[in-house]
Amino acid sequence: MKNKKKKSSIIQVSIGVLVVILAVLIIIMMGIVSDIQGTARVVNYTGLG
Repeated sequence: MKNKKKKSSIIQVSIGVLVVILAVLIIIMMGIVSDIQGTARVVNYTGLG
């Protein structure tokens, strides 16, 4: 019985860590996308492309 509880707690901790990593990656990705959009506006304004 102890082994099952230990496994389930390890799985819960792993899921928590993965969720935090995913949230951080989403925030970073949103920042990168906003930078790309800013660059695209400059390109459109200058008539390049």
